[in-house]
Amino acid sequence: MKKVQITILTVLTGSSFVFSQIEQETIDVEKSYNPAVQDVEKLDESPVFDNEVEKNKLEVNYSPINIPVKSDYKLSSINPVKLPIKDNNTLYNSYLKGGLGLPMTTLLDAYVDYEYDRNKHFGAFLHHFGTDSDVDGVRVDDDQSQNSLELFYKANYDDLATKLTLGYDVSTYNYYGIGDLNSVFGTNTADQIYNTVETENNYHTAYLNFGLDGYENRIFDNSDLLVRYFKGDFNADEIYARLDTDLAHDGKRRSMPLNSIYFRGNANLNLEYIHTDFNESTFGSNTKAGFFKATLEPTMTITNDVNYIKLGFDLTYNNDYENNQNDVYIYPEIEAMIRPADEFNIYAGVNGGLKNNTYYDLVQSNPWMAPGIALKSTNTRYNIYGGIKGVFNDVFQYKGEISYADIDDFMMMANVPIEISTTIPTYRLENSFGTVYGDTKNLAVKGELNYVGIDRLTTTLAAAFYNYDVEGNNEAWNYPDFTSTFTAEYKLLDNKLAVGTDIYYIGERKDLVYDYTTGSAVSNGRKTLNSYVDANLRGNYNINDKWGAFLKLNNIFGDYEKFKNYDTQGFQILGGFTYKFSVNR
Repeated sequence: MKKVQITILTVLTGSSFVFSQIEQETIDVEKSYNPAVQDVEKLDESPVFDNEVEKNKLEVNYSPINIPVKSDYKLSSINPVKLPIKDNNTLYNSYLKGGLGLPMTTLLDAYVDYEYDRNKHFGAFLHHFGTDSDVDGVRVDDDQSQNSLELFYKANYDDLATKLTLGYDVSTYNYYGIGDLNSVFGTNTADQIYNTVETENNYHTAYLNFGLDGYENRIFDNSDLLVRYFKGDFNADEIYARLDTDLAHDGKRRSMPLNSIYFRGNANLNLEYIHTDFNESTFGSNTKAGFFKATLEPTMTITNDVNYIKLGFDLTYNNDYENNQNDVYIYPEIEAMIRPADEFNIYAGVNGGLKNNTYYDLVQSNPWMAPGIALKSTNTRYNIYGGIKGVFNDVFQYKGEISYADIDDFMMMANVPIEISTTIPTYRLENSFGTVYGDTKNLAVKGELNYVGIDRLTTTLAAAFYNYDVEGNNEAWNYPDFTSTFTAEYKLLDNKLAVGTDIYYIGERKDLVYDYTTGSAVSNGRKTLNSYVDANLRGNYNINDKWGAFLKLNNIFGDYEKFKNYDTQGFQILGGFTYKFSVNR
């Protein structure tokens, strides 16, 4: 365990905080004193990134992770795909990519897909990304890096497709967002802490992913198995396993007595196992969490190829085996859509779901989580939604939605105070975050507009407004009330050059404020994190069929405070080259 050994020269009469079990906003005072994996690439709520966009900054995913909405809100989901790489009518299945940037940044990607025969492929993906960060005003290390290796095997058979993936990832972050030590300990002791503290934390992830696609086989359509082991430097580790299977899939449309009306049935089965150990608890005692969840979701869809209604339910059994608690939940799974006009659709539905929160998911949203947090199940009792979507004049694709959810134990994150003692853990310098839970009513209004009216130009504008009513008049800690995204890309020079922009607006967020004369949180104390605009430009140029060059300008408007005490890097530039090739038998 990394700790800061200090000699307290003044008499401390405060107390150290027990924050791991904070619920709503309760902080239990015991005694003594006090005080950001996601990829290194940027993660935001709405944005869709090109596979080649590398970001030096760390972002939180602001989508309410507690609401498992079954239908995808976004107009389209464009995921990074490594294969195929197609330029100027030439198909390549492998590539190398390297780049350098300022502040000192290195990027190296290697993707190789070996075609053993027509129906069998195996290969590997190697990724390195590192930056010195160089955040203004930081007196400790703030470097960040990610190194990962993924191996895969793909095979297609007459009635079955399979894919096996093995991966290992090491992501390094530093707890550099240290609070005001001078006002707490005095200048001499604060300097001693700054000079001796080791802020580095390495996250290790090993995983196996196996998928089957049954080509709409009558017994199952597809299955996916994920097994993952996740570990941090401070004796925090987690085992996660999930099996998703589409059972009893009826691939045929069956006629009803009325002409042109059809129905199909489907049933999804989900099994999930989680075991989390915080052997070096942030707050003085070992913390464990363990869940086993089984979910069966049968549905029936009735359609006339224009309108449809889906009827079903979600039956969930959840075993919180560390607390000897067993629960059964039933949620509605209903959705309907009508099309009054060719370019206009109206839809509405209601669903719900249970989410067992994991240490891994929290670190992906915020890599500066404390290694000893309370993990609970979040129960979305119901989520009612409705909206419109369609296409206007063949050039505008639009969607608007309003939803209202009732959520038990909505999960948030809040800053952890400084520990006042002679031996302070690295992450107890007001530079880590704990979990906060509260029953919440969540109103969300979202809109998205795509424009494709100009040849070789694509644009997307999205915005979302959130209103959180947390019990006890508490804040929705670190959730913004408004977000907006604008992305655009234009291709020119016979598609050899592509230029684009990604602009994000994130509204104000709230976090806790501490009074170290008493060693507890200030009553109703709030710190407001200012809203910000993050603007980025990118360009990719195909020199020829195999060689390309790229340039990225990130955070053009400068740094901002992403989380409390965590300013981001300022302006960044990254450029380099890509080389595409094929590997065949």
